[in-house]
Amino acid sequence: MKRLLILLSLLITLQTYGQINKKRPIIWVIPSLDTRINGVAVGFMINSLKETDSVLTTEINGLNIEIIGVGLLLLLAPSDPIYHKSDSAYFDNSYVDTIINSYNSAKYKVNGISISLAGTVGHDININGINLSGLNTLTGKTNGLSTSILINMNGVVNGVSVAVLLNKTIQTKGLQIGLFNQTKRLRGFQIGLWNKNEKRSLPFINWNFN
Repeated sequence: MKRLLILLSLLITLQTYGQINKKRPIIWVIPSLDTRINGVAVGFMINSLKETDSVLTTEINGLNIEIIGVGLLLLLAPSDPIYHKSDSAYFDNSYVDTIINSYNSAKYKVNGISISLAGTVGHDININGINLSGLNTLTGKTNGLSTSILINMNGVVNGVSVAVLLNKTIQTKGLQIGLFNQTKRLRGFQIGLWNKNEKRSLPFINWNFN
């Protein structure tokens, strides 16, 4: 096991600093900058710790497996992690569209299934398909199904968001299921102990389609 971890660490280091616009089929190691993986991506986490100005630096078409993930860090966030530092204008409805549109661009994109032990976390991550997080989730945008045991935070969800404790988004088009559900803009339903959207706050079930 120790040798495997050392090998994975070495591969991650090599891939993070050595990839430029490369396509990798079948199986590859993450994080891996400027790489399109068609198949299975495996690593500690999808996020690279190296700064990059690229709009899209990693695209996974298939299965993404984060052996660890950084979901635990979500519980240590000093403030609400769903908003960027510049998003104080979030509470003004006239700026909601601007904030939502900011999540259309992503540095990391998964088209398929993403699995993470602790959870996938990053404003610059977009998932098209199914996201299964062991503890917590924070993504920019999810089109499909996003699930977490504790906290599920997404800038935008088009589909279904499920968490035991809390679901929170800026915009949800679809369904939120959890003890507590909150969104700034809802087009669909919320089911839980307490549900809040731009129209009203209600126990058990809430909705909005306007």
